[in-house]
Amino acid sequence: MLKGMLKRALGVAAAAAMAVTGAVALSATANAAPVGSANIVLTGEIKQDENRTFKAFKLGDYTDVEYTGGVLESVGVSTDSDWSAQLEIAIGAAGLTDDYTSSQYNGNPAAYVASLAAGDHGADLREIAESMKKQTSATESEIAITTPAASPDAKVTVPVTDDGFYLITDSMGAPILIGSPVQVAEGIYENSIGSSGITLGEGELKPSSLPVPEKNVSDTDAVISFDGKSVYVGEELTYTVTVTVPNTTGYTEGNESLNAYTLYIKDVADPGLTVNQVNSVTLGGNLLTKDEDYTVEGPTASSGNTTTVVKLKNVAGYDDEDVVVTYSATVNDNALTDLGGVTNTAQVSRDNTNWGTPDTVTVRTYGFDFEKKNVDGEVVVGAKFVISVKNADNTKYLKYDSVKKTWSAAVNKDDATRISSGNDGKVSFQGLPLDVYTVEEVEAPEGYMNSVLPTFTVTLTDNDADGTAESKFGEDTWGLVDTDRHVVINVQNITQLPLTGAAGTMLFTVLGLLIAGAGVTVYMKSRSVKHALRG
Repeated sequence: MLKGMLKRALGVAAAAAMAVTGAVALSATANAAPVGSANIVLTGEIKQDENRTFKAFKLGDYTDVEYTGGVLESVGVSTDSDWSAQLEIAIGAAGLTDDYTSSQYNGNPAAYVASLAAGDHGADLREIAESMKKQTSATESEIAITTPAASPDAKVTVPVTDDGFYLITDSMGAPILIGSPVQVAEGIYENSIGSSGITLGEGELKPSSLPVPEKNVSDTDAVISFDGKSVYVGEELTYTVTVTVPNTTGYTEGNESLNAYTLYIKDVADPGLTVNQVNSVTLGGNLLTKDEDYTVEGPTASSGNTTTVVKLKNVAGYDDEDVVVTYSATVNDNALTDLGGVTNTAQVSRDNTNWGTPDTVTVRTYGFDFEKKNVDGEVVVGAKFVISVKNADNTKYLKYDSVKKTWSAAVNKDDATRISSGNDGKVSFQGLPLDVYTVEEVEAPEGYMNSVLPTFTVTLTDNDADGTAESKFGEDTWGLVDTDRHVVINVQNITQLPLTGAAGTMLFTVLGLLIAGAGVTVYMKSRSVKHALRG
């Protein structure tokens, strides 16, 4: 055991820290009295025949018990060395590593967790409990009990053999971090700290819950590099939904079983996604066979959304194994008008009617535009541009389907779609992900120079994640881009070029070369005249 100790002061925070859960608060009992065991009693909704299993894992021992005049004044906690590393991982999962290592409990993670007040650290304690639950799959618990048929107000008694700080896992609910009653004498346990009446060893169960799915999105063959949060219209995405099978004690394995543990996984995609098909379903890493092991309902469109439901016929016997469903969907032009982003949501059900906590993934499209003018500030119509982007060190020019409003890769620059400035001089590129784009003017309107055309970059970011891109324009060689006002200039002759910066330098270089060329021509003609006179 690690011997760092937690000295408790009286008060609600100190007492509440001894029993915390995903949503458990200690119940106050004004007339708490010593009890005959360290048993932990859980109350709450327990449905008939739900085969709900609870497991107890002892994370730490009580130390330095101060029991005076029949009152438990304070108690310390020391970490069981078998759980030290796992607790520190869980503390890290809650983002509390720095606070832990700088605290007086550094090296005694169970004491640190027990010191966290549920009121101030409720979310952190839930994260720690969930992380600990995930780390118990290959660990034997002190005790495991499966509830019999029970009424909704039934109590579950977890008969732990030793007093201490425990993790209780619930096959159909949130895991619980809780302190048992404290042994104060042979066969005597105190379940109240001080005169506060805060009871130890009692907690309230959350209602029966379903597994919460984990949803991710990827694209292994994107035209434009995929950052996980922004997409282009026309991009095909792969969505992955992972669900951990809960406790299935009491159910019978095999697809033909009349006592099967059926699991439904539903995905609802908003109008910005066109769902294509379910690509694969695996259970415990093994590929399942459609119709034999699972069925698919949908994709079914309703009110603009698209719903797909995968029914696994029987997952009995696969406790704590993962079900992984992958499917593909294409971003469509509805994504252009929704600043909230393109979302789709996964949920789990046992009966295809009552659904558990959802997990949602959101991606967004972005864009940029600029104005095309001449040096007099007049609108320029019909200037043509192409865009390209670097992807894996290769430059890719882009094509645009004006009917479907989708982007794809062009074969080369000549194959890229030319976007023209309209009657208002505007040039717009929409339905793109966050990235750095190179914009090239490839054709000037009649009356403007084609030999002096700007090339510049546009960097799209969304630092405040509100769905609106911040556009940073880069300078071009000729100085024809107003990077602040997002205006791009066309010139009719070389004298209209700016006389400062790189453009001015280039202009004087060009003029110098022209003058030098003219001088050579005059000199050569002079020599020719002299030669003729001599002849």
